[in-house]
Amino acid sequence: MYMNPGDFAELRKRVDDIFKAHEQELEEANKILKQKIAEDQFLDLVSVETEVRSVCKELYSIYKTALKSKSSLNEVNQVAQLRIIIKPKSCNGVGPLCTGQQQICYHVLGLVHGIWTPIPQAVKDYIATPKPNGYQSLHTTVIPFLNESMFHLEVQIRTEDMDLIAERGIAAHYSGRGVVSGPVRPGISSGRNLDGKVICLNNTGFALRIGWLNAIREWQEEFVGNMSSREFVDTITRDLLGSRVFVFTPKGEIKNLPKGATVIDYAYLIHTEIGNKMVAAKVNGNLVSPIHALANAEVVEIITYDKLSSKYAFQRHQQWLQHAKTRSARHKIMKVGIIIIDFLHY
Repeated sequence: MYMNPGDFAELRKRVDDIFKAHEQELEEANKILKQKIAEDQFLDLVSVETEVRSVCKELYSIYKTALKSKSSLNEVNQVAQLRIIIKPKSCNGVGPLCTGQQQICYHVLGLVHGIWTPIPQAVKDYIATPKPNGYQSLHTTVIPFLNESMFHLEVQIRTEDMDLIAERGIAAHYSGRGVVSGPVRPGISSGRNLDGKVICLNNTGFALRIGWLNAIREWQEEFVGNMSSREFVDTITRDLLGSRVFVFTPKGEIKNLPKGATVIDYAYLIHTEIGNKMVAAKVNGNLVSPIHALANAEVVEIITYDKLSSKYAFQRHQQWLQHAKTRSARHKIMKVGIIIIDFLHY
């Protein structure tokens, strides 16, 4: 709005016009979806309520999409969303009613695709592969009515807890008014959301939701005195919150890195010593150079050697500085380089 007022005004008018033009179609699609949900017996068993909201996408989100696709603002046409918010029933035992919250989301996705055929490659699963900031949701895009307008509609599916994080951030789960007093079992974080609902996260859930905050804290400690405040913010924006690439460890764990990251970045993400001792790597079982740029769904294995000569290690690290894409990896490489120089000088 302030940095680019011309584009802001143009895009706001464009979005308002499109949303009004398709308001009736959006209302009809909402009605159809609500009816389908109300008739689903499984969903009735496992959820307290399933809400469907008609919303307009955020202007900045639309703007970023237009820039990414190199489209003009006049070409923007996908602005409407149906957001499905599921409130699962609490479960204290085992049995068919104890279906996981994620499974309920996938079931609802199946209902949506049973009504409308999704646009190929437009389904995004941020539940299986959450965003680094903890955002989780299922996204799919459909064409609900085959008419001249070819109206594109995005449908988002998430639980009440996922929606709370998406709208208010992970701190909403751990606000001061909601802290539960008393002992907490190891590996479990307990609290209440803003509606007073008790929340218990297992090890995986807790690590997922605060992992990116831990990364920022570690970077702050690691980079203190080595970069300005602006550089630190740029590092977070680019290395943590930018476009991502998802790869797998040999054990099947998902690791996400900035788009364009190399095997070098991956090795230092796993552990500083893994990066320092890396001599080669395998991607999908094939030997690759450490400067190999990673792609989605690749399985990456790091090969290390403990007895590298200091001279060879220094030369290798000098080369790696040119190919490491994340500031964290470059900082770790420079740090070990200084240690090696001191050792050689001594």
